[in-house]
Amino acid sequence: MNWWKKLTYKTPEVLCRHTALMAATLYNNHYDVRLVSGQTEAGPHMQAKVLIDGNWEWLEASGKVWIGKQQYAFTGDIREFTLQEYLDFLIGKR
Repeated sequence: MNWWKKLTYKTPEVLCRHTALMAATLYNNHYDVRLVSGQTEAGPHMQAKVLIDGNWEWLEASGKVWIGKQQYAFTGDIREFTLQEYLDFLIGKR
C-alpha cells in the first residue's frame, strides 16, 4: 500500500515575515540588516532594510531580492530587530 499517496499537504501562504527574513538573510553576509515590524493600515507588516554606504534602504523580495521602497507606512510603534535578535525572538530567547 502506498501510504504516502494518502497524505495531503496544505500549501503555506508566503507572508511578509517570510520574504523579509529571506531578504535579510541574503544581505546579512555583506551588510548590516534590520527587520522592521509593526502595524500598518493593511495590518501587521514586516520588511527588511539594509545599510549601504551609510543609508538605510528597504529591501523587497519576490523570488529575488532587490533594493526597493517601503511597502506600507507604519502607523504606530515599530520594532527593529537584527537578524540574530529576530531568530532569538522566534525560538523564545527574548
